[in-house]
Amino acid sequence: MAKIDIRRPHSLSLAQARKQVSAMAEHLKHEFDLVSTWNGNQLEFKRSGVNGVMTVNGDDVHVAAELGFLVALLKPKIESRLHAHFDDIFGKAGAAAALPASKKAPAKKAAAKKSAPKPGGTKSGR
Repeated sequence: MAKIDIRRPHSLSLAQARKQVSAMAEHLKHEFDLVSTWNGNQLEFKRSGVNGVMTVNGDDVHVAAELGFLVALLKPKIESRLHAHFDDIFGKAGAAAALPASKKAPAKKAAAKKSAPKPGGTKSGR
């Protein structure tokens, strides 16, 4: 049995994140014929060959699903669609936040260099 395990950080409130996950579940319902129900902060979803849960908390959304043999052939498509929905909901910056700290540090330093004034610089145009 194939498994899907995706965790996407977000900066929304819990209520906003739940609302966005509900909208995402509606899209997935039409795309993959999934039936879903809320149980606390967990959106349980299923269909023939698929059983999973999306857990929403204040920091991230976690998708864990088990795919039956035939549906496992669609795993790359399903994961791709989930990532696309997360990108739409939480922005691609959410994907960057999932990188290890060592990968993020240079970007922060580069951004700081661009915004910091040059020492001893003068105002341009005078």
